[in-house]
Amino acid sequence: MRTLASLAVVVGAGFLVGLALTYWMLRRSALARAQAGFETWRAVDLRRVRRETLDLGRALVKARVGDALAGDTPALPFVAADARFLGHPVHYVVFDGHTEVKDRSAASLREVVFVSLVPRGCSPSPFIELVRECVAAGRVEWMTLSLPSAAPASGAGQ
Repeated sequence: MRTLASLAVVVGAGFLVGLALTYWMLRRSALARAQAGFETWRAVDLRRVRRETLDLGRALVKARVGDALAGDTPALPFVAADARFLGHPVHYVVFDGHTEVKDRSAASLREVVFVSLVPRGCSPSPFIELVRECVAAGRVEWMTLSLPSAAPASGAGQ
């Protein structure tokens, strides 16, 4: 009788240990799958958020350009959509003819123009003058930087 009771205790203990191990392994596997799914979702969502942020930024820049050109700014001899707001000391860069190129009614830009706004009756700041001198002297350069490509999203969690 005593051996039967100790056998029952050993079998019960083994069952409980097996149950605990199974629970631990299933939980670990579920957490790994959940983590992989989260990482995939986060990577996709992060790209979407960045894209939406850039789109919003572009819309805000266009709104600023439109507001400035419609406000106290003297009328510029350019299509407002061709102007891009930069800040100080060059307030706008105008890609004259960009709208026509985009609409396929022209093959190239007419010119690129740097615009600085100076309040009426005030002299341009010395820095604006330095930039103007560089442009007038042809000390302007073009640079294209190649960015590393984004890593493709992993196929985890499929």
